[in-house]
Amino acid sequence: MLYNNISKVIQMIPLFSREGTQIILSSDRAKCMIDMIDAKDLADPTTTYQDVQCGTGFIMLMLAERLMTTLANAIPDEQNRLKNIFQNQLFLSDIDSTQTRIARANLLRAIGDRSFPINVEQADCFKLQRKTKYTLGSIDFGTTNNFVPFYRNLSEEVIIVTRANKHSYESNRINDIYTYRFLGVSQQSAVPLCIMHFSRTKKTKDVRFTDGTRYVNITNPSFLPGEDLTGYLYASEVLALNLEGYKANYGTLSREECRASKGHQLVIFGVGTKDTDYGEEFRVSKKIVSTKDGLGVNKLVVSKNGNRGQRSIIKFAGPDIALGHTTLWIEVNSNDEFKEINKVWEKEPAYDKLVRILKETSPANGLDFWSSVPQIKYLKQIKKIYAKHYKS
Repeated sequence: MLYNNISKVIQMIPLFSREGTQIILSSDRAKCMIDMIDAKDLADPTTTYQDVQCGTGFIMLMLAERLMTTLANAIPDEQNRLKNIFQNQLFLSDIDSTQTRIARANLLRAIGDRSFPINVEQADCFKLQRKTKYTLGSIDFGTTNNFVPFYRNLSEEVIIVTRANKHSYESNRINDIYTYRFLGVSQQSAVPLCIMHFSRTKKTKDVRFTDGTRYVNITNPSFLPGEDLTGYLYASEVLALNLEGYKANYGTLSREECRASKGHQLVIFGVGTKDTDYGEEFRVSKKIVSTKDGLGVNKLVVSKNGNRGQRSIIKFAGPDIALGHTTLWIEVNSNDEFKEINKVWEKEPAYDKLVRILKETSPANGLDFWSSVPQIKYLKQIKKIYAKHYKS
């Protein structure tokens, strides 16, 4: 006889997974994902679901627990309901053989019958051609741009959890999204997560943004990053003004070129820490240095790698200093102008919030970031918008 042991197995999985390589969603965040499934589909015993990067099977077990409630009217007998869910509705796969075995074991424990025929297989998600009404999953952000179009061809609805940053989905395809749910910063890292729901039924260019309480429809949204809905709306209003940003550049010289050259021209890579001098320094021949390396102008300088999880340190470099290719620079008129920018950068709440919303993993991590950050001459306008969204 089948025995419903789903809840107990769900509670065991996080304890098991802390010692492994699989990072799973918290129960609350998995519930947020399942909440995005249409209630009619949850009550329909013919609706099919797949998780093709299933890991431990945690998401499908959370879904099974929900289905045991939502299918009660359609299938009153609990044992028949359990059988239908695991035999006819849930399909799991993973490219990793160990994770596949773990998922299989977890599902069989939940069912209470180790001989029960369940749908778990080892497979590359990009080689599967299984069609289900829903594809669900926790997807690595680097996979998202390939994963979404592939599974939109196989499933009517695609709901994924991924990293909420500028590269989580291509900017020219943001309109594909049906609903975007902010989840905030994860317990495992300082990187914010989000849920993105794609639906074939979508007919408009609107995207519905939500934090689970508030819902806002935005037509043709231009960007995705942000940790919460308030911050997103604040940044959206600022960006809609199309204020002039900063033109940033990277130096051209590599470390290998600098090591191979000898001379008196100073070239720096990185800015070091707040209380130290520049990062790595070289003395090279002036013949290998060009104006693209910032020579001849005053510069605001940022290390390309920045400081992950926080704003990067910025420093001033004079006209006599050139910059290597891992170092970003913005021309300023003088050290005084740099000090004004740095003062706002470090202490102004409206600017600070905007910068943190727009960042990828670090402000130094791309020229596009600086072109999006309005110059400090627009600070009064930005502060007015900030006050509207963040009333004290």
